[in-house]
Amino acid sequence: MAKCGLLVFAGPGVFARHALSRLVRHGPAIDTVVWSGYGNVSKHVDSRFPVNRPRSLPGIIDTAVEFGLSTVPWAEFLAHPAGRLESIPRCGLVLCFPRRLSAEIAALPAYGCFNIHPSLLPRYRGPSPLFWQFYNGERDGGVTVHRVTENIDAGPVIAQRRMVLHAGLDHAQAQCRFATLGVDLFVDCYPQIAAGHASVVSQHEPDASYYPAPIERDWLITHEWSAERAYRFISAMVAECGPLRMRTENALVEISAMHGFDVDMVQADPLAAFGDVLRIRCCPGTITVSGLVL
Repeated sequence: MAKCGLLVFAGPGVFARHALSRLVRHGPAIDTVVWSGYGNVSKHVDSRFPVNRPRSLPGIIDTAVEFGLSTVPWAEFLAHPAGRLESIPRCGLVLCFPRRLSAEIAALPAYGCFNIHPSLLPRYRGPSPLFWQFYNGERDGGVTVHRVTENIDAGPVIAQRRMVLHAGLDHAQAQCRFATLGVDLFVDCYPQIAAGHASVVSQHEPDASYYPAPIERDWLITHEWSAERAYRFISAMVAECGPLRMRTENALVEISAMHGFDVDMVQADPLAAFGDVLRIRCCPGTITVSGLVL
């Protein structure tokens, strides 16, 4: 079998679609896209808290088809990986893929298999790194390109680049920016990967942190958060996920929009209302939002 281009493993979501689009335009040739998740069929997320209405998640296949790329669903590929490929892929690349790759599959590409992960590993391993960076109020994030191993997000690092998480940045914007940065970083590294002399650095395990997919309780904001942390998280998530809930000292508030924060303001009352605009006391500071007291 002859060697061909990239074997891409891509999941649903903005990050994977944006990364695939940029990879087509600026990266090595792509031979096959193995997809998993929602595919080309819109899937309605249950209206669990905090999402109080269904939303549609478009899949990766639309993007692949747009560029004339061959696609294979994960289940079919998994049944007979080598048989699904017309030639040996030069390199494998993972873009927010929701499945664990076995050592056998990761070893299929001649140059190995690599992952673009939107955090500065070994911090924020796991399936939702951007969510947790916003949740924790991080001011700086970044992207890591690392070799895929059987341990999730734990393989040796090829390259990393830091990126500022600006206050007010929303989740969709962040995914696009991190995807762009990650693809560009991979493309920069690709000549060394192909030549077999890319430098790799083992991750420092004492610094490692792993976060699972968020569940219902992880979406609740409380007055014990600092105003800046609440502002960063709500700004990031409210547009994409719908109204978020915050427990103040004396009420539960459903927040539909974020307007600003003040780290120095000292407010006597836990909650002050100005029409449909609310100012909420945090610890320290205040946030100003549009919302409804439940």
